[in-house]
Amino acid sequence: MIRQICPSCFVPVEFADSAAGTTAECPSCRKPFAVPGAYAPTVAGDAAAPRPTPEPAPVTDPRPAPPPGLVRPTEAPRFASPAGSPPAGTPPPPDGRGPTLVLSPVALDWLPVSCFTLLLVLTFFSWVGLYPGGFKAYAQTPWAALAGVIDTNHFSEEVLQIETPLTKLLGSNWVVLVPYLLAVLLAVVLGWADRVVTAAHVTRLPGPLGFVEKIWPYRFPLLAGLAVGTLVLLGLQLRLGFGLDTATRQLVANDFAEALQAADNSSARQKILVKQGMKLGQYELQTTVWLTLAVVLHVTAVVAAGLRLWLYRRGTKPLPRVTFSA
Repeated sequence: MIRQICPSCFVPVEFADSAAGTTAECPSCRKPFAVPGAYAPTVAGDAAAPRPTPEPAPVTDPRPAPPPGLVRPTEAPRFASPAGSPPAGTPPPPDGRGPTLVLSPVALDWLPVSCFTLLLVLTFFSWVGLYPGGFKAYAQTPWAALAGVIDTNHFSEEVLQIETPLTKLLGSNWVVLVPYLLAVLLAVVLGWADRVVTAAHVTRLPGPLGFVEKIWPYRFPLLAGLAVGTLVLLGLQLRLGFGLDTATRQLVANDFAEALQAADNSSARQKILVKQGMKLGQYELQTTVWLTLAVVLHVTAVVAAGLRLWLYRRGTKPLPRVTFSA
């Protein structure tokens, strides 16, 4: 029995001994690859015959004979080089090479699923909020933005007292957040399925789940597409603004709407807009560090999924490597 690892999908496969030296098809990804031939060790010549020992070359002193009466010093040099190292000042060999970095799929397999799992956890943290004086007053998670609600700090509400008008202006961001959150959930499921489910498990699925075997070879392109799609959706939502963001800006704009309509020249309008900006700044409307971390995870997932898809399409080619010159 010949045991091999498929160079395309990295799944262990077994072949009969008769397949040695032929090209076989992987039962998991259906891609052909070469099966190594059988190994037959041979002994060249008579191994028991003694080998002749070469005679050591005579050691001669290349230095010329000293003149009469000169005695050569016998002590070692004052600054001797360590044993086994070249003398000081000797340049390194011209073809010397430094460490080599190999782009391995083992690490890339875990990066996308890890990023999407952390992203799913971060969706339960606040991504935008009002933090006057550095204290949270109102905040909103992606799930809260989908439902059109906010998280209120009652101590800050006693000072600001704008929860009621904010709630009236809040809207649901379901147009972007529904496909975004569904894509994140699907990416988590697909990523973990790739990590824990083998090709043998897929072939044993019951009839209603038989479609999984057909799409299983396309899991890497699907994961890369989900990584790019979720990043685009998040960028679109940031461009449109979350519900709390737009409601706060609209609330401040309503307070100065009548004054702007009554302004009769551009100078008066500019003064009113300055006051409007000052009031909006007092609320300290801002995105949180959790949203920044989510963007970083999205970019990392796109890069890792793209590299993993590239390695998958390379098939049996050698893994890419980068060698640093010494």
